[in-house]
Amino acid sequence: RQDLRACTFQQALPHLARLSEDPEFVQALTAMRTEQAELERQLWHERREIQQKHEDRVKTARTKASIIGAGLTQYEADALTDSFRAELLKFDRERVLPAWDGLVTKQQVALEALGVPAMFPSTQPPDREVRGMPAIFRDPSYLDLGLALLRRLRRIFALSEANARLMDKSRASPGVARNHKGGVARAWHTRHISLRPRTALLSCSAHARYLLLLLTLRARPAMPYVDLVSSDDYAAISYATNAPAGTVGGFDPEKPTLVILHPLFLDSTWTHPQFDDPRLNGNFNIIVFDTRTTGKSLYRPTGRHDLWVAAADLAHCFYHLRLPPAHILAPELHSWTALRFATLFPELCLSLTLCNVSPQTELKSVFDALEELAHLWCYAEDLESFETACRELVNSYAMDAHPDVIDELVAFWEVHYPPFRRTHVITNLNLVLNRTPMSADELANVRCPVLIIQAERSATHPLEHAQQLRNLLVNVPGGAQLFTVKTTHGYLTLLSASIVNQVTNKFLTRQPPARSDLKEPEMLLADRMKIALDQLAEFRDDPSISERDPASPLSFCCVTEEVRKSQEELFQIYSEGIQSALSPLAPDGRPLRKYSERKDEHWLDSSTDGFSYASAKQLTDRFLDPSKNRRREARRPTIPLENDSPLFVPSEPVTQEVQQVARIRRATVLPQSPADKHVIKGSMAKVIASGTGTSLQRRLLR
Repeated sequence: RQDLRACTFQQALPHLARLSEDPEFVQALTAMRTEQAELERQLWHERREIQQKHEDRVKTARTKASIIGAGLTQYEADALTDSFRAELLKFDRERVLPAWDGLVTKQQVALEALGVPAMFPSTQPPDREVRGMPAIFRDPSYLDLGLALLRRLRRIFALSEANARLMDKSRASPGVARNHKGGVARAWHTRHISLRPRTALLSCSAHARYLLLLLTLRARPAMPYVDLVSSDDYAAISYATNAPAGTVGGFDPEKPTLVILHPLFLDSTWTHPQFDDPRLNGNFNIIVFDTRTTGKSLYRPTGRHDLWVAAADLAHCFYHLRLPPAHILAPELHSWTALRFATLFPELCLSLTLCNVSPQTELKSVFDALEELAHLWCYAEDLESFETACRELVNSYAMDAHPDVIDELVAFWEVHYPPFRRTHVITNLNLVLNRTPMSADELANVRCPVLIIQAERSATHPLEHAQQLRNLLVNVPGGAQLFTVKTTHGYLTLLSASIVNQVTNKFLTRQPPARSDLKEPEMLLADRMKIALDQLAEFRDDPSISERDPASPLSFCCVTEEVRKSQEELFQIYSEGIQSALSPLAPDGRPLRKYSERKDEHWLDSSTDGFSYASAKQLTDRFLDPSKNRRREARRPTIPLENDSPLFVPSEPVTQEVQQVARIRRATVLPQSPADKHVIKGSMAKVIASGTGTSLQRRLLR
């Protein structure tokens, strides 16, 4: 008799095929699955009872504390939490693991009795687990036979969807913890207890699990990344599409392609107003890219990063994904990325839609404010300081946004750009502060239709600079079009998405029809990039650019050697002490609180215009009428949009000399460590007079 315990892959296939046609074998497997599901439900209900008992104890303790007028002490909170954890560990050790091991052994015995190859009672991990895929299994000649059997095995061995959700579900158990201010607050301690068996599928043989694994690997969708690899650079650019599978292979060839770049200081997830709009989603194949320094993209840190490199990254993505010529929608700073892309690769650009175009170099008032904000943001020592930095940025780019949107913005920054990731912050900020202007000859090379959508009264994106750009685009067919929106915020594609999408859709539908056929490029990547480098060398009057490696996007870098060294030095400086930097996140990786839940009731807190207001009637009502809620937020006057506001005082763009001085200052003037700080003694007037920090909005007034 053949030893079924040591069957090879070829020897196991006939046995599995025969067993899969046996009704009694199928019925036995069904009974095993039912028994396994019942055990999982029973264990879950028992675990839920322990959780419910703990919730009752917490509720009782909080009720007693409220009756006597005192909160829970730290000792009581820790005692409740430790008791709950100990009870869960005891349940896992004395109930879950023995029950599960017993079920594993029982199924192994039953499967061996049924004649399943490679299945027998054992407690050894090598016998229970699949160590690797046999070499014969990688042979394509066995795929047809294996997949034919797999279709039958899937109907027998696959767990139901509800059972799979039950096995993978992680439960949150309520506990008691202290908040960041020392008070006692309710917290949620998440404990992941996996009820999945230690074998991949208890009801499958080892070789059946091989087949199921193969199906999983072959059906796995492609990763949404474009790898850019060269001798001096590496970047993985993440992207997303509106195709069903999330890849460009699902594009409708009858529709044109729309490439969207994300807003400044955000990532591609904030383009959802365009993805969710049926006017764009229904008429275009949409693909949105992160830059190499934002979102889920990965990159090797380098000082040779500017907007020309970002444009080259986009061109490489076009080549590797075989994208057809496309319309481009770019907001704020990345409008200049799109213009550089259209200058060097005009055959890939059908049209440009630019939203809230920023000045060629940053305005002096905004430049100084962002430079100060970098220190406040990256070296915040507590949650309130970090939220203050977030508030300054919100007041400049999303002043009139809904409170829920502001909560989402601040939560995004807390998760993706906290102080312990300040190297990402300074990398993106260098891109903003060290950018250089495009020349008239470079802008004259833009020959596709251009639409500029600009806010009428934006302090950070003045309308006059959009008008100047329109005049410089001399070779645009019919001239560049300018559409103004009656608003003040900077995030136009996010906060005024409806009007932006409507105008964009009307503009794009007037363009000649285009298809989205994915074809092989007519030229090799190196040849096309060599032509672009020659063009850039002519624009910059620098023949050395033509001699650079055409396979590397960094070859398109136009920063000077001084700027490159400064950016690399600044990256190293901001990397120091990053392990001990503030984390505004809870242990589960989520923000500790919503931005709207902060206590913002002090009279020194500035309003949206940078000033503080106090109402005499409000103070009288607050202190004389005990029925009034003393913690009620003060109502502050707002400035109507129609009136002139000091926020819109014009400011000139910075020069290269100012940028150079600022780079030196950023590398030398850093916050002192706690050991180096001194206590200032004297009157409050002296303390205030010694302060040098001003808010972002006050910077804009200068």
